[in-house]
Amino acid sequence: MAPTLALHFGETVLFLPVLLVCHDAAGEANDERGAMDPKDYHPKDAKPHFDRAAFVEGVEMMGGHFPYAGILTFFRQPHTRDLTGVDVAFLGLPWDGTPMNRSGQRMGPRALRETTVYVMEEEDFTLFRRLTCVDYGDLFFHAGNMFDFLDQAEQAVAGILTAGARVISFGGDHMIPLPIVRAYAKYLGRPLSLIHFDGHLDNWDTFPYSWGGSWVTELANEGCLDLAHSVQLGIRMVEGAAPEADIYAPRSDAVVISGDQCLEEGPLVAAERVREVVGDAPVYLTFDADFLDASVAPACHTPCVCGPDMWWTKRFFRAIRGVNVVGADVNELCPQYEPPLGPTQLALGHVAQWELELMEHAPWRAADR
Repeated sequence: MAPTLALHFGETVLFLPVLLVCHDAAGEANDERGAMDPKDYHPKDAKPHFDRAAFVEGVEMMGGHFPYAGILTFFRQPHTRDLTGVDVAFLGLPWDGTPMNRSGQRMGPRALRETTVYVMEEEDFTLFRRLTCVDYGDLFFHAGNMFDFLDQAEQAVAGILTAGARVISFGGDHMIPLPIVRAYAKYLGRPLSLIHFDGHLDNWDTFPYSWGGSWVTELANEGCLDLAHSVQLGIRMVEGAAPEADIYAPRSDAVVISGDQCLEEGPLVAAERVREVVGDAPVYLTFDADFLDASVAPACHTPCVCGPDMWWTKRFFRAIRGVNVVGADVNELCPQYEPPLGPTQLALGHVAQWELELMEHAPWRAADR
């Protein structure tokens, strides 16, 4: 008779069967080894032409497992805070304390860890043989405390830079560049140029506190951004099209390429203009999901129509290869507004890969080497 467990609830007794689990030597060895390693894969009855070595090599290059399984990290890179020999650290910034419209961006880093596993299947995953990258984890801060977030984020980025690595951050709402660029400007000892993908200018510094729509003005006033050598792309509200209200700044001190211009002139013209403006300056690249048309990226803070698509974006990224991108982010994903692995997070996952490719070819890498 199988053993049972008796649970007493007053006068009622509930008997539950107990499952006894026995571990043999092989089981104990497997527990000690941990997760299954592709090197241990020996399929029975494989086809005669099956090349096991090539198969194992391919699986390892894709992170050690198929996309639907395995432990999730950004691009399957190791989760560690040891930055010895690291080129780029991926940092999750789950902040959404200041959105004026839809929130939920705090769930962005978690969703993008899943997405980047699928992105590796469709992009050049040999990139991770040429660049040493790690998942540095998510920033810890007191939930909802903006001041603590800004302080902790700047300290974290400063620590990564001091260790010799650069940062790609996964947001989070669009306030995340504020502490990141502050840390970069202090580390480099100079202001950065900005390549800013967005449907909005984010220079509306009219609220009593920092938020996702004020960071451009704040960083420029602090001397952290050189707007004369910066570009804002995809902007929907410019010049006379902006509402007549103090909250909206219809003009920018940066070069603005509107959403209409992006579509009418094409990605190569925009890329050439960006190259002219930023020159060889160190560049911070920030990508708000609402740069993309709402049909491509609906699950974000403020979906915007009449914007570029992913083909446009990929052609642009290819055309600016060689620009000195020293740091980057993707932001404003609200994953609860789309199904799992929806179009918005898939788009931002690919953008993060293209940002990393820009950093691979950036002049700072040659200088570091």
